[in-house]
Amino acid sequence: MSVLYANGWGVPEDTTKAYEYCLRAAELEDPDAQCDMGLYYVRGEIVEQNYAEAVKWFRLSALQGDMEAQYYLGFAYAVGDGVEQDYAEAVKWFNYAALQGDLNAHAYLGMCYYEGLGVEQDYEKAIQYLNSSAQEDDLAQLYLGLCYANGYGVEVDYTKAVELFEQAASQDNDRAYYQLGRCYEYGLGVEVDSVEAVKKYFYAANYGNVDAKYKISVYLYTGNHLIEQDYTEAFLGFKAAAEAGHTEATFNLGNCYLLGHGVLTNYEKACQCFSIAAEKGLVEAQYNLGYCYFYGYGVEQDYKQAVQYFLLAAEAEYAPAQFYLGLCYYNASGVEQDYNKAFEYFSLSSDEISSSLYYQALCYHNGYGVEQDYLQAAEYLHQLAEENDAAAQQLLATYYHYGYAVERDYNKAYELYLSAANQGNIAAQYGLAICYYYGLGVERDKAEFDKWIKLAAQNGHPESSTLVAQLGL
Repeated sequence: MSVLYANGWGVPEDTTKAYEYCLRAAELEDPDAQCDMGLYYVRGEIVEQNYAEAVKWFRLSALQGDMEAQYYLGFAYAVGDGVEQDYAEAVKWFNYAALQGDLNAHAYLGMCYYEGLGVEQDYEKAIQYLNSSAQEDDLAQLYLGLCYANGYGVEVDYTKAVELFEQAASQDNDRAYYQLGRCYEYGLGVEVDSVEAVKKYFYAANYGNVDAKYKISVYLYTGNHLIEQDYTEAFLGFKAAAEAGHTEATFNLGNCYLLGHGVLTNYEKACQCFSIAAEKGLVEAQYNLGYCYFYGYGVEQDYKQAVQYFLLAAEAEYAPAQFYLGLCYYNASGVEQDYNKAFEYFSLSSDEISSSLYYQALCYHNGYGVEQDYLQAAEYLHQLAEENDAAAQQLLATYYHYGYAVERDYNKAYELYLSAANQGNIAAQYGLAICYYYGLGVERDKAEFDKWIKLAAQNGHPESSTLVAQLGL
């Protein structure tokens, strides 16, 4: 009778009467009715939505061998609706349903074996279950596509993966749309097509996919030929994805607060975001949090705390963290001064961080952590000076000024001092003033001397300040 009233078969459609007959049958231990009662509580039809009550009815029905109830009970354990999340228990009930031929249960078992949820990860078993249900089930199509895309249990076949993602996307599977976006972005199984990639990401985002929302926010943050840069929209997107637990979005939200992109600068909130992402193991966040402690952005300056976060990121071979660790050991910031360790960290990061190469040059110049070697220092300084590095140009200028490892050349010294001074290097401004005073590499010029020595003094150069006072400038 419940089915008749629910569908209006031979009687006027009446959902209330359908529920009442269903309840009576369920209380008489009819497994189909018990399963339907669970669905009433899941959907909140006639009764108030109550997942715990739904689980009660699904369990009663499942224990009597009802295939659908076994699947629904497994699903409840998988997502934690009405019960504490328990993948092992979910797998148990999915197995019962799968043995009776429930294709949804096959798909979820495939997912569990793929992800290692409630069972030991086993791609071959995953593929068995996914193949048996991929004809119709979008979850099975998605995960089977991931197997082909990653070569899990099968040989990599991007074309097959795209085909499966397309099938799942046609059923509005948001994760499948996201994977298609990646395929079009990187040319996996299809030709690279940035327009199509963006479309797929937008489809996925519209269906609530957090990864896609994050991806679009990255596009908005950086801007490209398809999407105009918009920090405000990017900030809002990162915020929404971060609230949904997306680690990279949380990190980028921190960057927005740190740099004032799309929102007012707020160092405290930036640190909070970096801290959340760092706890989840994101290397860039660990470095940024160390950076905040190093400079006192949003937190009290704490070199020891900075070192701890730099160490975490450096263990993952993150070059900026390696450089700052070198700096900490070089300057005894948060650790005991150790030039050997400083040089080691500068060496590890010098391929990516030009400042590391400069500090290596300083180590060779001073004999810190290595044997003093002006020739090696000069080699590094020349390399950096060609890249217009002001600090390197200033130090290399002194080499040409005094003849360290190179033939003395006042003209070259003057050129390097001038380039670095124009970039605001105060030691170079002082050196340039001396060149004008003595006519080294340039004609003597009192006005130019006065200009540069006063500028260096104003910028805090000690020797310049002393000269300005003595000369009454």
